[in-house]
Amino acid sequence: MAYRFEVEEWLATATSDHGAMPDHPDKNWGHLRANDLVSIPDRWEFPILATWDLDVQIVTLGLVDPAFAKAQALLLLNERYQHPNGAIPATEGAWANPHPPIHGWAIWQIYHLCDQDDAFLAAAYPSLKRHFSWWLREHRQPDGLFSGCFMGMDNISLLDRQKLPKGYRLVQADATGWLAQYSLMLLKMAIVLGNDEDACHFLDEFLAIRKALNTLWDAKDRFFYDALVDEKDRYTSLKVRSLVGLVPLLATTVIDLTNLSEVPKVAARLKKLNQPAEQSEQLLLTAVGQHWKPLINALFDETEFLSPYGIRSVSLVHAEHPAQLTLEQEQYELSYEPGEASDRMFGGNSNWRGPIWLPLNQLLLEAVHNLQSGVQQQAWHSNEFANLTEARDSLIQRLVGIFVVNEQGQRPYLGNQALFQQTSIWHEHPWFHEYFHAETGKGLGASHQHGWTASIAAIIHCAGLWKVELNSPSTA
Repeated sequence: MAYRFEVEEWLATATSDHGAMPDHPDKNWGHLRANDLVSIPDRWEFPILATWDLDVQIVTLGLVDPAFAKAQALLLLNERYQHPNGAIPATEGAWANPHPPIHGWAIWQIYHLCDQDDAFLAAAYPSLKRHFSWWLREHRQPDGLFSGCFMGMDNISLLDRQKLPKGYRLVQADATGWLAQYSLMLLKMAIVLGNDEDACHFLDEFLAIRKALNTLWDAKDRFFYDALVDEKDRYTSLKVRSLVGLVPLLATTVIDLTNLSEVPKVAARLKKLNQPAEQSEQLLLTAVGQHWKPLINALFDETEFLSPYGIRSVSLVHAEHPAQLTLEQEQYELSYEPGEASDRMFGGNSNWRGPIWLPLNQLLLEAVHNLQSGVQQQAWHSNEFANLTEARDSLIQRLVGIFVVNEQGQRPYLGNQALFQQTSIWHEHPWFHEYFHAETGKGLGASHQHGWTASIAAIIHCAGLWKVELNSPSTA
């Protein structure tokens, strides 16, 4: 869509009251002058710039139009968008409220899945480093954890992350996990570009974040939780089993130790990290360390996160056992809600307490694939799955099953609407809903969010690369 938004001009318009507000946050974004073709969430309900939506979209777009995807990726790093301090704009009306920092992941995916264009990687790399440094400077706490961030998943927390009780700060498992993933992406880019010093630096950052992250591990529950920290540095875990505690798993990658001749210093350090009992040419790096097994157990447990249609955003455990917290005489509660949420947080249009969201499923799939590439097949199994490969393939089948015709001749995302299920104009032209009911697969929210729900195409593409046979009754 042709997208035009110039912040200084908008603040100065006679119809806007914002310009008269001395502390309006957009006043710090006066440099932002958008006047470009931009991939937006959808043209009906969200015709705006939204950074992490765009990041997911351009990965799929890269499969059909690599040049456009690269141009979109570099656009956000242009001086008309990226703040002089290194921040990347989040979304219209809340430019400074950071989304999950997956721009580095998106650029690495475009590079890796398309034509491995080193010039594209080199063009993006300096600005990504500035963005990463901004995160460290603005959001890293003294304990090495990350805090103060909206992080996109709206109402997934027990409380509003932007309105904390007085005297408390929040340290976040997901924010810390996202930064661990970012450090790995920059490490891999530095290796490709032959920048040995930078590669060592990003390895150091990854190892530091991994060490800090362990503070949020609950040994009894075997899960990562956010924590509120009071003025005396006492930690109170927010015991919600949700995607928040699974995001650290996304910081998982495999590095080829045979292809490091251009970066000898980091090569020597990476080889020392290789487990003596598992000496191989592939090094698995994961921010969760040996905690990956209990996390994978929860991920592929149908009584927890694994639904018939993908990974739930909140564990099914909370259907019968809501998460609860009493703090400063305030009561907080979170229950599993597989569809639209009943709470009014963020105006009532926040639905991260159970439904299936394709982008997080895409990222989790990649993490599981990296794990199964980096460990022995016999390293993990469950009652249902013999190994990680079987589990990964089953998740792909479930996600694709949202859209394809099932044994009853219906497409689950259309729900029980006879008009849509029985009329060819609807039945044969798939919609791309914003999110999906975790137990029925019905499409919910914005009905034409072609942007990030089109990531199902990238999932199918990866299924082909990984030689996964899609065994649904129909692949239409």
